[in-house]
Amino acid sequence: MRVEGPQPFLFGTGREPLLRVGRLWPPRVEIRQERAQLELEREPLRLSIDQRQTFKEIGLYTIWMRMDELVQQGREAALEGIGRWSAEGDRLMRIESGENAIAAIAAESWPAPPETNVALVPQTPPQIRVEGGRLRVEVRPAKLEISWRLEVRGWRLGVRS
Repeated sequence: MRVEGPQPFLFGTGREPLLRVGRLWPPRVEIRQERAQLELEREPLRLSIDQRQTFKEIGLYTIWMRMDELVQQGREAALEGIGRWSAEGDRLMRIESGENAIAAIAAESWPAPPETNVALVPQTPPQIRVEGGRLRVEVRPAKLEISWRLEVRGWRLGVRS
């Protein structure tokens, strides 16, 4: 409803007014509002994922892990080879036993068929570690101030809240 210009102002509760004051001007209303404030402060998360064991299980190594593994395999192969050559030499030395040592050694040296195996890898899940992480939220609500003034034929009535 829009009110322009003075309007008759009537006091009363029924159909007939008890008191007719005169003309009422539209009230003057002032509204002031301070802005609400929002303050956010955060500390970032630290996420670390250790996949070394998982990668090792599927055959992906770091260069250092690969070097250690190859050194170990080389040592084992060298010791195994020395032991095998010594045993073969002993067999060849006992030629009087009647064994066809050269044919037996050649048959034993023939590579065996590779072993086949099916497995789901990796067996070990990656190790996931989360550290820190914080969020602080501070809200200061807006302040609202409303003041109004009512004028009736020079009389002023005002309220401020």
